[in-house]
Amino acid sequence: MKETKYIDLNRVMQEKDLDGKIPAIRMIETNRSSGKTTAALNLALDRYAASSALAVATPFRRSKGLDKTIITDLTVKDQTVLIYRHMYELSSAGTIFSEALSRRDDIPNKEITMKSHAHGLFFEICLGYYTLGYAVSLSTSDQLKKYSPIFAKVGLAIMDEFQLESGNYLKKEIEKFLSVMITVCRGGGDQMRDIDILLLSNKISMLNPYFIHFNIHRRKKPNTKYVRGNGWIAYFYHYKSAEDAIKATGLAKAFSGVAYMDYATTPASLVDDGNFIEPPIGKSVYIFTLVYNNQKFGVREFFEQGKLYISKKPDPSCQTILTFTESDHNQTTMLIDKFSYLFKNIKTAYQCGYLYFDSMESKNAIFSILGIDILNH
Repeated sequence: MKETKYIDLNRVMQEKDLDGKIPAIRMIETNRSSGKTTAALNLALDRYAASSALAVATPFRRSKGLDKTIITDLTVKDQTVLIYRHMYELSSAGTIFSEALSRRDDIPNKEITMKSHAHGLFFEICLGYYTLGYAVSLSTSDQLKKYSPIFAKVGLAIMDEFQLESGNYLKKEIEKFLSVMITVCRGGGDQMRDIDILLLSNKISMLNPYFIHFNIHRRKKPNTKYVRGNGWIAYFYHYKSAEDAIKATGLAKAFSGVAYMDYATTPASLVDDGNFIEPPIGKSVYIFTLVYNNQKFGVREFFEQGKLYISKKPDPSCQTILTFTESDHNQTTMLIDKFSYLFKNIKTAYQCGYLYFDSMESKNAIFSILGIDILNH
């Protein structure tokens, strides 16, 4: 099948989850400039356009004029929630619709206004007289709970950039995300309802809270297009047209060879590109033995190559045997936490791209240890 220039979101929306049902959550990871954000915003505008067209056709509208109460009376879930991490991002959330609106001939009113509620706790996004949706933040998930009736007409949630290049996720981010979703999905005559949730991101790292929670970081293979679970799917694709468009720019040529530009123009992820599985070369220093799931791994530094290497070949003579998990701790091991400089060394090596492995088993062990830290951060 011929590759499309931009993501075909309609096709992704038709995919079923592991149970053969319509998923509630769709995680979408592609390269930059593939059109995923625009496609998601257009989906929100499609639902707005359909509901406003229905309102225009009602006798109430013809007699009373264009009034917001029309939409309140409709049963269709036409509104969208934009999810951010921090409150300071909310006030300008509506501006992201500007470009998508400029290309929509079916929506004559293109004036976006924002209304602050509860001293900026959340914002209402208005398109003319209509409520297009709301902007909320994960960091205020607790305070947002009492306002669940406000979101009774929401049928779509969009969170852009769910993977962060900085890796600075919120503490207990998954719990905050779930709390916000439960708040949004209550009300409207139902104790709880499903809505379409889109999580969008560029390709950055498998070690993010969402992929770790759903165990995607261990299930995804290099050429996997879909990973499916109960109530969710994850879609992965690299759009060659987007890669070529970036490569053709003067900016790309000016920064050719820079690691970040390579990430933006190749199928590799920013952090965990490639497998990082290869045999070691040169001299090394044995640092310690690591125990995970009752298996021992050797941790070595290959200083000539500047690599930290983890293998299934521990040094039996080494007396420094460490573990990061209580279940592996016994009288022969030392239990250390994420604040230990040894843990930080492994995490930094991963983040900076000089952590290597002898096998998938070794890599999965470290990914699991790092994943536990990210989820519990």
